[in-house]
Amino acid sequence: MNLKAMKILAIDTALNACSVALMDGEREIAYSHETRSRGHAEKLLPVIRELMQQNDLAFEELDAIGVTIGPGTFTGLRIGLSAARAISLAAQLPCIGVSTLECLAASVSCVEANGADIVPIIDARRNEVYHQSFCYSQDSEMLRAISEPMASSIKGIASQLKNDKAIVLGNGVSLIEHATDTKSNWTELEKSPDPDSRIVARLALRKLDEVLTYHHPLPCILGHLMPSCPAVWIRKAKMSLSHQFISTPEIAKLLAELHKSCFSEPWSETAFEKLLLLNGTIAQVTLSNDQPVGFALYQKTLDEAEILTLGILPLQRNQNFGSHLLRAGLEHLKEQGVAKVLLEVSTDNLSAQRLYQKAGFREIGKRAGYYQIGGENFDALILEHVL
Repeated sequence: MNLKAMKILAIDTALNACSVALMDGEREIAYSHETRSRGHAEKLLPVIRELMQQNDLAFEELDAIGVTIGPGTFTGLRIGLSAARAISLAAQLPCIGVSTLECLAASVSCVEANGADIVPIIDARRNEVYHQSFCYSQDSEMLRAISEPMASSIKGIASQLKNDKAIVLGNGVSLIEHATDTKSNWTELEKSPDPDSRIVARLALRKLDEVLTYHHPLPCILGHLMPSCPAVWIRKAKMSLSHQFISTPEIAKLLAELHKSCFSEPWSETAFEKLLLLNGTIAQVTLSNDQPVGFALYQKTLDEAEILTLGILPLQRNQNFGSHLLRAGLEHLKEQGVAKVLLEVSTDNLSAQRLYQKAGFREIGKRAGYYQIGGENFDALILEHVL
């Protein structure tokens, strides 16, 4: 594969910007960058759709997704990673995580560095900063890390850099300047304090060239300051499971394929798209080792939600995946303000009834002859679970 000709969608919402780029190798196709400290969720997907439509591109025509994985803000990381992984799953594309610190460092050219170390510094709040040191190799213009990403006190990093002839950049630089009362040897470059999605794309392209197999990115976690994987986009279980919650129609194709594998009368991709365009629809995809094992679709209205469909792939059944999927889904709905969950299940579906009863659902009603399966009518049990 000619990596230089690969089309990449790159996303950054890790700090105080919403940045999206479409790149064809090193060539920029489209680019949007807006400084904002909040509102990433409302802005990101419309921008992605607009850039894709303006350039007459479908997600399936892309070769990869690149996304910043932090360190960064809790909400920003959740939004960017959720969108990137949703598109990656739906279009079956590799998704490459890029460090926020590396992206900031790469905004400094080899000529600008002139042999000096490059140290991006990000405000971590609580009187601490995130930082990492980089430099350009002598025999090439390839940027390489010369330290691990770290979270340090402002005074600690100020003291550490005091005598270093380094280039510093990022929104944490002003913090360390105020922490020292003597002149330091570092040089601050006037660069954007937020990652540039075009650089995210270039770094993702290089990383794709370096790996033969790919695992979906997780947030960069530094010490106790960085939040663990946000519950709204991923939950880890003892079985190395992850649960993604997505509310955009880009996931419709994958949901239709999973539904077809689970049920004799599958829903179409169009049906899923229409449902996902409704306010309050939430899709859940459960993965084991980054491979889908099950899914669910919920419809939330005020403080109530309905489970529209739920399935575990046939080869993955009887391994407790259903219990883990349902438990994570109910926890997510509760976090979204849901107090009561309803569903309907056929009286002939005994395994599903056991799953829901085990999760705490109780029968509150019945619809006579609601389901017609194989020419035979079955009642629908109406179940309720108060969260």
